[in-house]
Amino acid sequence: MRPTLSLLACSAFLSPLLPAHAAGAPPFVCGDSVVHATTAQARGDVWLQDFVVTLERGGERRVLRFKPENDFLRLHCVAHGGRGYLVVDHSCGGSGCADHNYGVVDLADFSEPLQPTERYRGNEAAARRLLEGDLPASLDCRDTAGASLCLQVEDELQ
Repeated sequence: MRPTLSLLACSAFLSPLLPAHAAGAPPFVCGDSVVHATTAQARGDVWLQDFVVTLERGGERRVLRFKPENDFLRLHCVAHGGRGYLVVDHSCGGSGCADHNYGVVDLADFSEPLQPTERYRGNEAAARRLLEGDLPASLDCRDTAGASLCLQVEDELQ
């Protein structure tokens, strides 16, 4: 009984030290990068944890954080012009929110030529210009090809 208790205590102590993606959704491969993501956490109107997206390739790593004020984070892998991109749709479900609030990450250097900063107006036109219309046909979580991931804020009160 005591070894179990000490194992539980050790696990509880070490769990905050694990990488951000350790407790998240299963990773997926986008181009030559691996994408890990964790769900945002809230307790009512109090934000406890951001959505965290970690991109890894070889020894390189980039961590992106997205606030839970937008309820949904949809990630989709897109190829355009011989390059891989991670398209991020960070949107909210309210009546005043835009349908799409895109970010685009260039997987060649992990730069962000477009960030999802237009919560109310949306920025679909800017994303289409950047990728010359090569946005995924759908970011509505029905893609089963394994090149996308959809997350929603987890509210402890619900």
